Amino acid sequence: MPYTKRLISCPDMKEDAASSILLIGDLGLQLQSLASRLLEIADQQNVYLKVHTSNELPITAEERDLSLTVSLIVLLVNLNGKNTMMSCQRSAKFIPLPFYLGRLILVGLNIACEEKWSVGPEEVSDFSSQCDCPVIWGNLSNEESLNSLCQQLLHLLKQLSVELCVTSLCSGSSSMLDTINS
Repeated sequence: MPYTKRLISCPDMKEDAASSILLIGDLGLQLQSLASRLLEIADQQNVYLKVHTSNELPITAEERDLSLTVSLIVLLVNLNGKNTMMSCQRSAKFIPLPFYLGRLILVGLNIACEEKWSVGPEEVSDFSSQCDCPVIWGNLSNEESLNSLCQQLLHLLKQLSVELCVTSLCSGSSSMLDTINS
């Protein structure tokens, strides 16, 4: 069942100055761990950040604030778990079209654990081509890799327009994947 948890790093900052990321992935506690590390690094860089998390989309109205504002959506695939790839593919159908214009990132996790893969990097790359979004690779169990992943996500977020996009992630709005697959 999808869930949303908002973690706020610098509560004194103005709401309109917020940059916000939605992390989507069926990773259990690792999802919260990644969100916490992202906030920790943002704090170190003195960057205001909100991180929302969900196992998958759609997020229903009961499970989120009425106006979830996000600048960047990050789909997380654990190469050690086939279910995370399928979950991302389902979620992609509910991502609004504006995110397919540079505001959607695919992250392949645990790339170094080749002996445990149930999803290969080529499957992740093929999916990123369908979504027309970049892939970032990383390892959750390696602190240096995790820090690098968080740094890259923050860098991508800084490159986005300062204007935030209010999106409704609870409806089955059309996505580019629907267009590609039809």
